[in-house]
Amino acid sequence: MKSNIDITLEQNFFISSSHRNMSVRKAAAYFLSILVQKMGPVKALMGPKNIGEHLIQAAAKFLMDGSPHTRYYARKIFSIILNHASFEKLLRKHLSPSTYRNIFSVIESIKRRVSS
Repeated sequence: MKSNIDITLEQNFFISSSHRNMSVRKAAAYFLSILVQKMGPVKALMGPKNIGEHLIQAAAKFLMDGSPHTRYYARKIFSIILNHASFEKLLRKHLSPSTYRNIFSVIESIKRRVSS
């Protein structure tokens, strides 16, 4: 049985990442980036149940958003979680091939910046 916190987080990932209002998506990306920063890559991706799956999908949607602020927070999220050992495997597993292709170049540029 899921706790109320798990259900709320999962619902927030999905609802806020595809919300119609740009300010809601920006705020959700901001708070999600803070959450990932505090949790670290291991707990964020391998946390309870399928939080990692929802995190990757939401961050990918934020990365393709129209708002530059939302995309900035998504890049922050990915710069933290790309340090995880199975990051590439999780990306391919939880994202559709078209989404993966769309964000691949951005993730590569984040990797170059982080390794510099």
